[in-house]
Amino acid sequence: MRGSLEKRFWAYTEKGEDAECWKWLAYKDRKGYGVLRDTQSGKIVKAHRVSWQLHYGPIPKGKCICHRCDNSSCVNPAHLFVGTSQENNADRDTKGRQRTGNQKGEHNPRHKLSREDVKAIRRRYETSRITQADLGKIYGVSPALISMVVNYRRWEHV
Repeated sequence: MRGSLEKRFWAYTEKGEDAECWKWLAYKDRKGYGVLRDTQSGKIVKAHRVSWQLHYGPIPKGKCICHRCDNSSCVNPAHLFVGTSQENNADRDTKGRQRTGNQKGEHNPRHKLSREDVKAIRRRYETSRITQADLGKIYGVSPALISMVVNYRRWEHV
Protein backbone atom coordinates (compact mmCIF):
# COMPACT_ATOMS: atom_id res chain seq x y z
CA MET A 1 0.00 0.00 0.00
CA ARG A 2 1.37 3.39 -1.01
CA GLY A 3 0.72 6.71 0.64
CA SER A 4 1.76 8.64 3.68
CA LEU A 5 3.08 6.82 6.70
CA GLU A 6 0.10 8.03 8.73
CA LYS A 7 -2.43 6.82 6.15
CA ARG A 8 -0.75 3.42 5.92
CA PHE A 9 -0.49 3.17 9.72
CA TRP A 10 -4.25 3.62 10.12
CA ALA A 11 -5.00 1.24 7.25
CA TYR A 12 -3.19 -1.54 9.14
CA THR A 13 -4.51 -0.74 12.62
CA GLU A 14 -7.60 -2.26 14.23
CA LYS A 15 -8.47 0.42 16.73
CA GLY A 16 -10.35 -0.73 19.81
CA GLU A 17 -11.58 0.99 22.93
CA ASP A 18 -9.16 3.34 24.69
CA ALA A 19 -8.23 0.73 27.32
CA GLU A 20 -7.87 -2.14 24.81
CA CYS A 21 -4.83 -3.10 22.79
CA TRP A 22 -5.05 -1.82 19.23
CA LYS A 23 -4.06 -4.66 16.90
CA TRP A 24 -1.45 -4.26 14.21
CA LEU A 25 -2.82 -6.16 11.20
CA ALA A 26 0.12 -6.10 8.79
CA TYR A 27 3.59 -7.63 8.84
CA LYS A 28 5.27 -8.41 12.17
CA ASP A 29 8.92 -9.11 12.84
CA ARG A 30 10.11 -12.32 14.51
CA LYS A 31 9.51 -10.82 17.96
CA GLY A 32 5.92 -9.88 17.11
CA TYR A 33 6.42 -6.14 16.65
CA GLY A 34 4.42 -4.56 13.85
CA VAL A 35 6.58 -3.08 11.11
CA LEU A 36 6.05 -1.06 7.96
CA ARG A 37 8.21 0.69 5.39
CA ASP A 38 8.55 4.46 5.51
CA THR A 39 8.24 5.20 1.80
CA GLN A 40 10.04 8.55 2.16
CA SER A 41 13.19 7.16 3.77
CA GLY A 42 12.84 3.58 2.52
CA LYS A 43 13.51 2.33 6.05
CA ILE A 44 11.54 -0.29 7.96
CA VAL A 45 10.00 1.27 11.08
CA LYS A 46 8.22 -0.27 14.04
CA ALA A 47 4.49 0.41 14.15
CA HIS A 48 4.38 1.21 17.87
CA ARG A 49 7.04 3.89 17.35
CA VAL A 50 5.00 5.36 14.48
CA SER A 51 1.96 5.38 16.76
CA TRP A 52 3.90 7.29 19.41
CA GLN A 53 5.11 9.86 16.87
CA LEU A 54 1.63 10.36 15.40
CA HIS A 55 0.10 10.93 18.82
CA TYR A 56 2.85 12.60 20.86
CA GLY A 57 5.53 13.83 18.47
CA PRO A 58 9.21 12.97 18.03
CA ILE A 59 10.86 10.26 20.09
CA PRO A 60 13.73 11.64 22.19
CA LYS A 61 17.11 10.58 20.84
CA GLY A 62 18.36 7.32 22.35
CA LYS A 63 15.01 6.43 23.92
CA CYS A 64 12.82 3.36 23.51
CA ILE A 65 9.06 3.21 23.15
CA CYS A 66 7.97 0.59 25.67
CA HIS A 67 4.69 -1.32 26.10
CA ARG A 68 2.82 -1.20 29.42
CA CYS A 69 0.56 -3.99 28.11
CA ASP A 70 3.44 -6.32 27.14
CA ASN A 71 1.76 -6.93 23.77
CA SER A 72 4.47 -6.29 21.18
CA SER A 73 1.95 -5.87 18.34
CA CYS A 74 -0.14 -3.30 20.24
CA VAL A 75 -0.10 0.24 18.78
CA ASN A 76 -2.45 1.94 21.29
CA PRO A 77 -0.59 5.11 22.33
CA ALA A 78 -2.15 4.90 25.81
CA HIS A 79 -0.26 1.61 26.30
CA LEU A 80 3.11 3.09 25.34
CA PHE A 81 5.71 5.03 27.30
CA VAL A 82 9.16 6.49 26.67
CA GLY A 83 12.04 4.86 28.49
CA THR A 84 15.67 3.92 28.29
CA SER A 85 16.83 0.41 27.48
CA GLN A 86 17.58 -0.07 31.17
CA GLU A 87 14.06 1.04 32.14
CA ASN A 88 12.56 -1.27 29.54
CA ASN A 89 14.62 -4.18 30.89
CA ALA A 90 13.65 -3.33 34.48
CA ASP A 91 9.98 -3.27 33.44
CA ARG A 92 10.42 -6.69 31.81
CA ASP A 93 12.14 -8.11 34.89
CA THR A 94 9.54 -6.69 37.30
CA LYS A 95 6.79 -8.35 35.28
CA GLY A 96 8.63 -11.69 35.18
CA ARG A 97 9.07 -11.72 31.40
CA GLN A 98 12.84 -12.22 31.43
CA ARG A 99 14.40 -15.33 30.05
CA THR A 100 15.71 -17.83 32.51
CA GLY A 101 19.06 -19.53 32.15
CA ASN A 102 17.63 -22.71 30.61
CA GLN A 103 15.58 -22.15 27.47
CA LYS A 104 16.26 -25.56 25.93
CA GLY A 105 13.68 -28.14 25.04
CA GLU A 106 10.47 -28.04 27.04
CA HIS A 107 11.74 -25.00 28.97
CA ASN A 108 11.50 -23.00 25.76
CA PRO A 109 7.99 -21.53 25.54
CA ARG A 110 7.98 -22.08 21.76
CA HIS A 111 8.88 -25.77 21.82
CA LYS A 112 6.95 -28.03 19.47
CA LEU A 113 8.33 -31.38 20.56
CA SER A 114 8.49 -33.16 23.90
CA ARG A 115 11.42 -35.16 25.27
CA GLU A 116 9.48 -38.31 24.43
CA ASP A 117 8.92 -37.10 20.85
CA VAL A 118 12.64 -36.45 20.43
CA LYS A 119 13.57 -39.90 21.71
CA ALA A 120 10.98 -41.54 19.45
CA ILE A 121 12.10 -39.54 16.41
CA ARG A 122 15.72 -40.56 16.90
CA ARG A 123 14.78 -44.18 17.53
CA ARG A 124 12.49 -44.36 14.47
CA TYR A 125 15.03 -42.63 12.23
CA GLU A 126 17.82 -45.00 13.28
CA THR A 127 15.79 -48.24 13.12
CA SER A 128 13.56 -47.78 10.08
CA ARG A 129 13.62 -46.43 6.57
CA ILE A 130 11.41 -43.46 7.40
CA THR A 131 12.47 -40.13 5.92
CA GLN A 132 12.99 -36.90 7.80
CA ALA A 133 10.20 -35.37 5.71
CA ASP A 134 7.79 -38.12 6.81
CA LEU A 135 8.81 -37.70 10.45
CA GLY A 136 8.20 -33.97 10.09
CA LYS A 137 4.67 -34.64 8.83
CA ILE A 138 3.96 -37.08 11.65
CA TYR A 139 5.16 -34.67 14.36
CA GLY A 140 3.92 -31.47 12.70
CA VAL A 141 7.34 -29.86 12.31
CA SER A 142 9.68 -29.09 9.42
CA PRO A 143 12.09 -31.64 7.96
CA ALA A 144 14.84 -29.16 8.88
CA LEU A 145 13.95 -29.46 12.58
CA ILE A 146 13.88 -33.26 12.28
CA SER A 147 17.36 -33.12 10.72
CA MET A 148 18.63 -30.98 13.61
CA VAL A 149 17.09 -33.38 16.15
CA VAL A 150 18.53 -36.57 14.62
CA ASN A 151 21.94 -34.90 14.22
CA TYR A 152 21.89 -33.58 17.84
CA ARG A 153 21.99 -29.92 16.81
CA ARG A 154 18.67 -29.37 18.63
CA TRP A 155 17.57 -31.14 21.78
CA GLU A 156 21.20 -32.19 22.21
CA HIS A 157 20.62 -32.48 25.97
CA VAL A 158 18.20 -35.40 25.44
